[in-house]
Amino acid sequence: MLPTMSDLVRRASAPYRSHPTLLLKFILLFFIPIFAIGITRFSLDLIGLVYDIIATGTIVLMIGAISMSLLSLWTTLSYIQAIADIDEGRPVRTVKEYFKKTWGLILPVFGLSLIVGLIVVGGFILLIIPGIIFGIWFTFIAQARVLDQKKGFSALGFSRSLVKGNWWGIFGRIVVGMLIVFAITTVYQNIVNIFSRFDINTLTFQKLTISAFVLTIITSIVHASLSPFATSIPTILYLDLKKTLGATEDTGHKE
Repeated sequence: MLPTMSDLVRRASAPYRSHPTLLLKFILLFFIPIFAIGITRFSLDLIGLVYDIIATGTIVLMIGAISMSLLSLWTTLSYIQAIADIDEGRPVRTVKEYFKKTWGLILPVFGLSLIVGLIVVGGFILLIIPGIIFGIWFTFIAQARVLDQKKGFSALGFSRSLVKGNWWGIFGRIVVGMLIVFAITTVYQNIVNIFSRFDINTLTFQKLTISAFVLTIITSIVHASLSPFATSIPTILYLDLKKTLGATEDTGHKE
């Protein structure tokens, strides 16, 4: 059975209160790649304006983005394991232990994500709706790999088996979860826009650089703080759906 939206939000936000130290460490780890990509993009734009270096900057940005994306994925996989332990009442381990446990999963999940990305893009090319369907079918591949050691295409198949019969419920809950994150970031962005209204022509190059640097830091903190919550939504759905699937299979065996 799928959790209600209020229960899902409560469970996804519970670690912020029950395990603040653990969450702070994960937020910091989410912050690093987000900030690194943001500041690299800003720096390269700045260098491009001053020295007109575009091609080199693009290559540097791509290499940095891939590296930081892998770090972000590693952090996500580690937090999937952490939120599963917290939500199911198991002993919580250290961040180092979670990272050590998920080290070997980075490239396999990255490869699976690329495959799913191609499938979803192909679905969007076929009139958009198939892309959305595929996206929900395979939304639990990371959880299947981390929590149940499902490898390769078996992770895709297991994710789809969990979604079967629950597509609309999962779609609605994931969309609402995304809207919550979007609403918070929108409020933040509006506040930033209010307090950062300045005439670019009146600022010195140094002041403009400092202002952009500070805004990048604050924006990265906001996004990093929401990352555990965003990761928790599909993970908690996965845990509940797996229990439902297990109960259904047990009933079928008994019959």
